[in-house]
Amino acid sequence: MKLVINNLHLELGDKFLFKNLSFLLESHKPLIIKGLNGSGKTSLLRSICGLLKPVSGEIIFFNDNGEKKDYLHLCNYSGHKLAIKNDLTVQENIRFWCSFYKKEINNDLLSKFKLDNLADISVSLLSAGQMKKLSLIRVFLSGKCIWLLDEPMVGLDIESQLIVKKLIEKHINLGKLILITSHTDLLFDNQILLNI
Repeated sequence: MKLVINNLHLELGDKFLFKNLSFLLESHKPLIIKGLNGSGKTSLLRSICGLLKPVSGEIIFFNDNGEKKDYLHLCNYSGHKLAIKNDLTVQENIRFWCSFYKKEINNDLLSKFKLDNLADISVSLLSAGQMKKLSLIRVFLSGKCIWLLDEPMVGLDIESQLIVKKLIEKHINLGKLILITSHTDLLFDNQILLNI
């Protein structure tokens, strides 16, 4: 499968971000997006998952058979807003997202990220790092084949960063697509670096 971005032109309000941006994202080749604050990294991810309409250009998805297909339902985006419910417990958030994605509840990731002993705690009582881990678990549980991760390592301790890196590598090795914005150096096999 592959995602083709062709001559994308993005503006945010009255602010010009970039024009004529083109690249190809293929299976087994994670794309790492770098750039200054405000350069359009987050906006690019948001446009790919349908949250921001580009001024012009096209985004085309081809499946494993080379057929052009709709793809938005295949995307899972993790941004600065964490998409978790503060008034629910950790476990209730997991239940909600598993129900939403029609997945069986799996607490392995809670254990892996050391959130299992906080399962019955309100999310509002978690630290920023714990909230970030719970938000990423949502993506990892989704089963979606296109992950759009905006600064996934921010706020995480070293151990959690290694876990996230392994889960990303597993996704890559399964032939799925992944775009990551990052100010830190993430080293994956076959990665492609895009500076915007």
